[in-house]
Amino acid sequence: MAKLYFLPRAALKEHSRVLRLGWRIEGWLTGALLGLLARLPLARARALARRVLGALGPRTGIQTKLLRNLAILHPDESIGQLEQRARRSFGWVGVSFAEMAHLPDISRRREELIEVEADPSVEAVLRDPERAAVLVTAHVGPWTLTNLIAAKCGFPMTVIYAPESNPWIRDQILRLREYMGVNLIERDGSMRTLLRELDHGHKIGLATDVRLDGGLRVPLCGHEMETNPVPARLALRSGCPLIPIRALRLPDGRFRIIAEAAIEPDDPDADRETRVEQMTRKLSGVYGRWIRETPDDWMCMARRWPKALERERMEQARARDD
Repeated sequence: MAKLYFLPRAALKEHSRVLRLGWRIEGWLTGALLGLLARLPLARARALARRVLGALGPRTGIQTKLLRNLAILHPDESIGQLEQRARRSFGWVGVSFAEMAHLPDISRRREELIEVEADPSVEAVLRDPERAAVLVTAHVGPWTLTNLIAAKCGFPMTVIYAPESNPWIRDQILRLREYMGVNLIERDGSMRTLLRELDHGHKIGLATDVRLDGGLRVPLCGHEMETNPVPARLALRSGCPLIPIRALRLPDGRFRIIAEAAIEPDDPDADRETRVEQMTRKLSGVYGRWIRETPDDWMCMARRWPKALERERMEQARARDD
C-alpha cells in the first residue's frame, strides 16, 4: 500500500516527522468522510463518495498506475477516453468506500439486505460449518462484502487482509472490518495460520487478483501476469474446494453474493505443480470474466502487467490523441 494516499508523497516521504503529520491529516480527513457517509442514507452516501473520489482520485499519483492498467484493458482508446474511465473507476472506489462506512448497518441487516446464490455443486460445502474450503475473490464491485457470506451461511471463516500503511487510517478501517463477522489476520506470515484453519475444517478467504513478484505467469485479461498460486496450493494441500465468490449490487441497497463452481485441475492425475498451474490459470480466467463485465468497477490501482506492455499501450493511447 502507498505510504500516503492523497497528499504529495514525493515531497514528504523523506521526512519522517512530516510523513507522520501527513498520516494524521489523511487519517482525520478519512475519519470525517467515513463519519459523514455513515450518517447519510446509503444511496446518498454512495453518490457523495462517488463525486468526491471521482474528483480527487485523478489528482493523486495513483492516477498514473490506473491509466497504465486501463490502457492495457482498453487498447483501442485514447488518453482522453482512458482519463474518463479513470474518473469513473475512482468514483466506484468511492461507492465501495461508502459501503464500507455503512458496513455496521449492512451486517446487522444482512438477512434483509444480503442474498447468497451458490452453484449447486458447492451448496453443501457452504452450508456445512465443518467443511473446509478456500474462498477467493477479486477486487471487483463490492468485493469487501463477499466476507459477509460467512455470517449469512453460518460458518467460521478466516480472512487475509493487507493493512493500510497509514496507521490512522488502518485503525479506522479495521474497526469497520470487524463487522464482517470473520477472523481477520494480516497478510504477512499468514500461511501457517491458514493451513491450521483448513486442517480444523474452517473456511478461509483471499483476494488474489494482484500481481505477486515471482508468481506463476498466467494470463489475466489476455496478458500474462505474475500470479499468486497460493489459493490452488492451499486447496490441493488440504483436499478442499477452491471456490470463487463475488458480490453484486442490487436495487434498494441490497447485495447478492455469488459462489461459483469450484476450480478443478484439467488433469486430476497430473503432478501437484501442474495442477497448481492449471487451477491458477482457470481462476485467473474467472477474474478476467468478472473484470470484463464491469471494467470500470475493478480496483486496479497498482501495477499488474509487465512495464514493457504498459509503455507500449500508453504510447499507443497518446498517439490516438494526436
